[in-house]
Amino acid sequence: MITYLDRVCFGTVAPYIQDEFGLTDTQKGMLFSAFALAYAVFEVPSGWLGDVFGPRKTLIRIVLWWSAFTVLTGMIAPIAGWPWFAFTAMLLVRFLFGVGEAGAYPNITRSFHSWFPFTQRGMAQGVVWMAGRFGGGITPFVVLALFYQTTMADGTIVTHWRHIFWLFGVLGVIWCVGWWWWFRDRPEQNPNVNQAIGIDPRRRTVITAAIRTGRIAMEQSRQEHVREVEERIGRGEEGIPLEAPAVVERDLVLRHDGSGHSNVPWGRLLSSGNLWTLCAMYFCAAYGWYFNITWLPGYLREEYGVTKETWGFWTTSLLTGAPLLLGSLACLLGGLLTDGFIRRTGNRKWGGVCSASSATAYVLCVIS
Repeated sequence: MITYLDRVCFGTVAPYIQDEFGLTDTQKGMLFSAFALAYAVFEVPSGWLGDVFGPRKTLIRIVLWWSAFTVLTGMIAPIAGWPWFAFTAMLLVRFLFGVGEAGAYPNITRSFHSWFPFTQRGMAQGVVWMAGRFGGGITPFVVLALFYQTTMADGTIVTHWRHIFWLFGVLGVIWCVGWWWWFRDRPEQNPNVNQAIGIDPRRRTVITAAIRTGRIAMEQSRQEHVREVEERIGRGEEGIPLEAPAVVERDLVLRHDGSGHSNVPWGRLLSSGNLWTLCAMYFCAAYGWYFNITWLPGYLREEYGVTKETWGFWTTSLLTGAPLLLGSLACLLGGLLTDGFIRRTGNRKWGGVCSASSATAYVLCVIS
């Protein structure tokens, strides 16, 4: 939730920053792109750090970093006679903000490896993305509620927004304290997790056994697949690589012993058609999605005159946050449907139908 709270906050405040700093649309777009570029470039390194040091330490580093640059965003102000200074400082802060926030979702996913059975990870991911969308969806409500205006001696009305970034930065620090206190990289390291039956089940949560049960079921499924491949090879069937059983078994071992980062199969990854297809799908989805969290507030303001003063607090907030709020519900539903569909069919390819539906909706928005 906090990741999207901070991201969407800048998009909501951007029209006011543009007015105060005297920025062009191109300069405002560069501020948006600085975050997105850094966020993309540092995803893999930050994900790798989670494999090496664990998601607990890595996520604390990530949240503290981006919280610091969230606070710094609210400290930048234009200087008379130096019109380039504020823009350059904001551009650097936005880039470093993206560097810091990169890796948040890969490390959340890494924590699922130890905390959730395989058959429940679709739902878990759905809940995480639901929370992100919900955090972004309520951000316009929060930001517009925290805005306040004062009138200068010459009659100029000034909209105050810097304190919002300071508050959101402090919120990230508070989250880090709670995360450090409660979370552990593995359930058996958490004192609140019941590791043995009979330890006051009314007060302790039985998690470890359920996770292990899910892993055992997945391992049995994998072993059955290995036997099937070996039998097909034994019957002389063609089109089956001779190393298939070893590859499947190796993937199983790496997945469960937590050492996958030490021997990353870069060649297999970079030559994987599935991987590149997923990247292309996410590229297209992100291209449209980022409009909703960056340009949408300014677009509504400039094209339709939608502001807090003209359309009111509730209407402005709802129109700005609607794509994310509806996406929040869809993420939860999608996670539930994903787990159910995979349990019934074992087929993971039908998610593309949802992507196609979303793309169609974007086209309809453009031509309407």
